[in-house]
Amino acid sequence: MTSKLPTGTVTFLFTDIEGSTRLWEGHPAAMQAALALHDVLMREIVETQGGRVIKTTGDGLHAVFARAGSAHPAWQHAPAGWRFAGGGR
Repeated sequence: MTSKLPTGTVTFLFTDIEGSTRLWEGHPAAMQAALALHDVLMREIVETQGGRVIKTTGDGLHAVFARAGSAHPAWQHAPAGWRFAGGGR
């Protein structure tokens, strides 16, 4: 059974791996691993903050939150989680 999506005024969070086309072309194996890690980390972060992933894309995801106050911590934690996993700049 799927959980209900929030209704009323909601907040969306979208992620995108910058330069992913170039990275896929130059490093396909690494990108496959990086995208899998991105999806796991972001899903955990979103769900921990009470959000719900509604779509994954080729290089990111879309999430929805019932409250903006829940989306903001998810956004703040995302870069920290990515750096911890060895991504980022």
